[in-house]
Amino acid sequence: MSLALTDSIPARIGAAAWFVVPIAWSISVVLDRTREWEGLPQLFWMVGALALVVAGAMQLVMVLRAARPVRGATKRAGVAILGLGLAASMAVGWAVFLWLALYAVGMLLVGAGSGSRVAKFIGVSFGTGTGAFVVLTILQVGRPDSYGDYPIAWVTSFLIGTVGAGLGMLLWSQRAGEVAHAPIEATAAV
Repeated sequence: MSLALTDSIPARIGAAAWFVVPIAWSISVVLDRTREWEGLPQLFWMVGALALVVAGAMQLVMVLRAARPVRGATKRAGVAILGLGLAASMAVGWAVFLWLALYAVGMLLVGAGSGSRVAKFIGVSFGTGTGAFVVLTILQVGRPDSYGDYPIAWVTSFLIGTVGAGLGMLLWSQRAGEVAHAPIEATAAV
């Protein structure tokens, strides 16, 4: 197995997981006609939740690789906030606004501290998703659900964030292969 393939495995797993989350959760919602969250709807929700945790963990692995060594307050703060985002996604995956916002801030800090354009792209994707959630909720777009939330805001923000993160992880996957064949000095800005 080549070094390039080995270096890109976490990015590829993360990208796939980011794409699985909205698919699994959408299937769960479509199948749950009774709103009892039992059987197949619950199974698909759990698959999406597991994919969310895997995606966040693989993203953290790639951040730790890109920000190596993790020196400087900005990078450390970014990694710590990403860890909080991962913990939030594990504990309350349905709280999309919370983990989207934490991931956005964490990725933007890591990107600023390490110069990683991919980290900045993913951070902007999460930030755009967070902003969409806020704006659509304030504007009360759509009909509120039984909890008083606006599903259109939730779905829109979630799709922007996860698809952007998945694309970013694919870019990281590609960049990992390029970096594996580049001189050490050229690897700083991945």
